[in-house]
Amino acid sequence: MIRIAIAAFVAGIYFICSGCYDLFVQAGTSHEPTTVAVTELKTSVPNNRHLIITGGKADTENAVVFYKSKYGTKVSGSEILFIPIIEAGTVPSRSSAPAVLVRMTEDQVNEAQGGAKIDFASVEGIRTTSFDLEGKARSRLVETYGQAAVDKMMILNYHGSISVWKALGKLAGGFGLSAAVVGAIILKRKSN
Repeated sequence: MIRIAIAAFVAGIYFICSGCYDLFVQAGTSHEPTTVAVTELKTSVPNNRHLIITGGKADTENAVVFYKSKYGTKVSGSEILFIPIIEAGTVPSRSSAPAVLVRMTEDQVNEAQGGAKIDFASVEGIRTTSFDLEGKARSRLVETYGQAAVDKMMILNYHGSISVWKALGKLAGGFGLSAAVVGAIILKRKSN
């Protein structure tokens, strides 16, 4: 019983810390995007995570595809594409790592193929943090571009959302879980 209480308390603390981090990151993101050129991103990254990146083109031939698998088969709807955005005048090359990757889900790619064309000369999205990238997806990118390149690379979540509700939910869940464990321990001590 003690082990379960300790595990629940640690999980509550994790949710509190994760919620605080998410709240801090989301609170610093403006609803108004900052427009920045691909060439500018090599020297400086804007503070705002909500960006419109201009002056680039998609290198779809060198896109990195990632999908989740279960029992060795692809999970339907889990495909994620990381499409390199290179400067408009540059020739695509597999040997050089791009400064920007646009992360798109399978549904977004299907919408684009169905008629809603995407203008990669001006792409809007939310810059992800290193914690937003799944472990296996990150490993796939490191395998393709190398660790140093992935650490410097900007990954833009295509039409990502800005919301503090998820962070507040984590905070509330963490406080609730931790309070329940502490309350149960106090009640047990009082009854003895």
